[in-house]
Amino acid sequence: MKLLASDFDKTLLRNGAVTQEDLTAIHNFRQKGHLFGIITGRSISMITTDLEVLKVPYDFLVCNNGGILCDGNLNIINRHDIPFEFVAEMIQRFTGKPIMLGVSDGDAFCSLQTQQVEKTADFVSPMKTRRISREEILGAKKINSMIIREVKETQTMALKEQLEAEYEGLVSFHFNNGTLDINEKSVSKKHAIYELGEHFNTNELYVIGDGYNDLEMIQEFNGFAVDNAVEVVKEEARAVVASVATCIDIIEKE
Repeated sequence: MKLLASDFDKTLLRNGAVTQEDLTAIHNFRQKGHLFGIITGRSISMITTDLEVLKVPYDFLVCNNGGILCDGNLNIINRHDIPFEFVAEMIQRFTGKPIMLGVSDGDAFCSLQTQQVEKTADFVSPMKTRRISREEILGAKKINSMIIREVKETQTMALKEQLEAEYEGLVSFHFNNGTLDINEKSVSKKHAIYELGEHFNTNELYVIGDGYNDLEMIQEFNGFAVDNAVEVVKEEARAVVASVATCIDIIEKE
């Protein structure tokens, strides 16, 4: 049994749509007894509405860069929450600064601080996100992911490097479409793929992506990159392909 984990934004979702070719390939792949799912920086509620509207079937979801994993029925396979002391420290540090700041419990999202920021031309907002109040999410003290974004993407990348130096080994940092995602220290898309393999009892693991937060899993699993991926991802991929359908065609023949 083969398992394919695909990034969503700019990998499966391109130009605001999922092609019929990709949908057909995913359907046929699953009909043959293989597993297909999404691996994304989005939370559960940020991705599920889009998948439903776009009619994308899936056997699993990896959300928040691996912070939370669930099966096709949205039963939680595993979750890795950030120590709340770190969350409180970050809130205190950035409150009042010209920066976007938000937190997720794995499903719902709470914007703690808003800021007009630079967005790339191909940025796509989730169709729907379940919102939660500041009091409720901070009161529960179960933070699965934090997001930080400065006014400019270059500033956010510089902040990532600064925070990584300060908090090395305490949490993990992932640069995702211009946003800095912060997770529990063990969290990465690479680690999540191993968790999926163990849960579904398969070592035939395949991945495809486009962004910086896909790089580590592509290196680890000899993965694929789509042709609009950032250059470093394309350089590390086993092959650069035009679509998820093309990727499926290749792995089915192996």
